[in-house]
Amino acid sequence: ELVFLDITASHEKRETIVDLARRTADDVFIPFTIGGGVRSAEDAQAVLDAGADKVSVNSAALARPELIDELASRFGAQCVVLAIDAKAREGDGWEAYVAGGRTPTGRDAVAPVPDHGPADAPARLLIEGAILHLQADLDWLQRCQEELV
Repeated sequence: ELVFLDITASHEKRETIVDLARRTADDVFIPFTIGGGVRSAEDAQAVLDAGADKVSVNSAALARPELIDELASRFGAQCVVLAIDAKAREGDGWEAYVAGGRTPTGRDAVAPVPDHGPADAPARLLIEGAILHLQADLDWLQRCQEELV
């Protein structure tokens, strides 16, 4: 499975990369996920209609936790991936970050999305969907970009 994450979409306030989903669907015949800039069910619908098998959300889900349940209810939890950027806290634990690992949330990365929908929404993602934990402070691309600036 391929996963395309546009990690600067939220930070740069850009739209989802629907064109990439369309081009990938034309040439690649394995399941793939598109994430970055997905802020609503309509954004997710556009990516799925373009050929993606799953949609990944991060910043929008932390800002509006009910988005997870909206997407899971509309498209099925198997189509939803919750991506969580995490950085090690001094001392102990991990903190969830948004905007491509740039902005700290003050929330624990292990349980960053409080339950604001039906009681089983986060649990449903664990069972049927996916949670993708990314260690943002070890992301080689981010380190390369910071060194170039």
